Amino acid sequence: KLLNVGSFGGAVMEAITKDQLEQFEIILPPLEVQNKFSEIIYNLEFQRKASIIEIENSESLFNSLIQKAFNGELVGEAV
Repeated sequence: KLLNVGSFGGAVMEAITKDQLEQFEIILPPLEVQNKFSEIIYNLEFQRKASIIEIENSESLFNSLIQKAFNGELVGEAV
């Protein structure tokens, strides 16, 4: 919406006037919706960080296993 407001008037440089800015409607969801959104984002971020830690742990275990394989330490071991 802001891009469309500033493009009228034929000026070489796009600008938004004070009056246009004062009349611009800002949509503000209810606090309950904002809090729910915040909770969802927090949970997603927590899950993302937990996934990153799990990936790092898996890579570390895999690298350890590869190292043992190259050193011949896996021969005859039961997995």
